[in-house]
Amino acid sequence: MSRVLSKSTHKLLVENIQKLPYRNRVEALNLLFPQVCVDTLKCVVAQECQKRMKISHSRLTALESVEDMYERYLQAISRGEEPGILLRLSDETGLVPALLARTIVERHYQKPDKTSFEYEIRLRMELEERKMTFLHEDHLRAKGYDKTPDIKLEIPVAVDGQVINWIESKALFGDEETHRTYLKEQLYSYWNRFGPGLVVYWFGYVDDLEKIHGNRTILIRDALPSNMALMEQDPHRQAATNLTI
Repeated sequence: MSRVLSKSTHKLLVENIQKLPYRNRVEALNLLFPQVCVDTLKCVVAQECQKRMKISHSRLTALESVEDMYERYLQAISRGEEPGILLRLSDETGLVPALLARTIVERHYQKPDKTSFEYEIRLRMELEERKMTFLHEDHLRAKGYDKTPDIKLEIPVAVDGQVINWIESKALFGDEETHRTYLKEQLYSYWNRFGPGLVVYWFGYVDDLEKIHGNRTILIRDALPSNMALMEQDPHRQAATNLTI
């Protein structure tokens, strides 16, 4: 099953998400798009729900608000409160019950922070298995960098003929809107500082996203490429690389 979607397939998928009822939506989409990985369908559904809620109910899409609602819900459960917890939270906050319930359900099953961290660890482990040396985000911040990729390779690698100096892990589906946001807020900064890089969208992405970058080389994959090859050590190349660290 594929995690990389054409623009037309992604557009059709989003249109169907908007038409289908929330209950059993992923199962219905799986029947309509059997060629698409189920995890990718789940990720796209979750992201589209978040986008729509952000437009009409900004209070529910702020990370702090979501975490606060979710934590209050868990505390009520742990105290053994009687049924009707969500309705009482709705009365307290003034939020629509259906949207409040949806937000808490999505937060419970998606767990974005935990998922993101797990895939960052997976990326590090895969690089270590391939005997590649690198600095991770914590190392770079200790050196004084504010915006840092998840991985800065100490020795560049070649992927499909392109030299790669850094890798960014994204535990979500890369649609065009999401990717453009990351380019503006993160990826172009990495490119300006460290040169060409690679973004891994673990749950897939829309095809042809790389065309957005123009002459700035930022490769996009849905897994760590199997054909990564260490660049041969060259004194002049290494000196140039060291200047960017």
